[in-house]
Amino acid sequence: MPFTNPIRAQAWDDLITAVELWFADATPAQPDDNAPYGRFLMRGGVCWPDRLNEQDVAEGCIVLLGYNLDTDRAYLFADSMIVCIAHLIHPHTHRLLFQGLAPWFGKVWTTYVSDSFYSHQPEDICARWQREIRQELGIDPQPRFIMLEKPWGDVRNAETLIWDWITRRRISMLAEGVTGKAIVTHNRGKAEFLSPPLHALACCLAGTVRCIPEAKEALRSPAERIRTITNPLMLQHPRDWHTHED
Repeated sequence: MPFTNPIRAQAWDDLITAVELWFADATPAQPDDNAPYGRFLMRGGVCWPDRLNEQDVAEGCIVLLGYNLDTDRAYLFADSMIVCIAHLIHPHTHRLLFQGLAPWFGKVWTTYVSDSFYSHQPEDICARWQREIRQELGIDPQPRFIMLEKPWGDVRNAETLIWDWITRRRISMLAEGVTGKAIVTHNRGKAEFLSPPLHALACCLAGTVRCIPEAKEALRSPAERIRTITNPLMLQHPRDWHTHED
């Protein structure tokens, strides 16, 4: 598949179980030129800023992954470093000091119909940043953040998770993106902690793999899948059905 932004995105159902994507220079499997390239499970991962970098700036990262449910290949469509949510402007010179994350959410929603992100950090850190996002009126719709109940574990486990996808060629990404660069520079097997892009990617992969079987099941028989849901929490929040066990 050509690694370009889609020209059209459409949710497959009201639960956003999958998103159909169209690409300008892709040839669909079907003879109909209007057919989508495929149905993608769109999920993201986030690492909130909690460590200072070499410039004494706390940076985090957020990534967006699309898993093609028809071909079982994943594509890292978007990533961005995080310093602040709203743009940070110098009070006297009015110069832009740091680009805020807020516009990024609008872009991924309009381009990929995606708003769900996995995280794995202390609750107080997550709560602080999510509170800032809720207070930012320009972010609409508000993204959903899902704390991994069974996280990927320590650094070695996260490395194994990421490099398993890479070595088996199950994931593609732009080499010049922040995540692509982080993979090249990561001191695998010796690093004490993951850089923000790799932390975000590990969260994304750990959450995505748990959704794939049920997403495929829902695509095969969506009405039957919804009828089998009896958990009140799922009925009240239908788009969260994949984060709980029946």
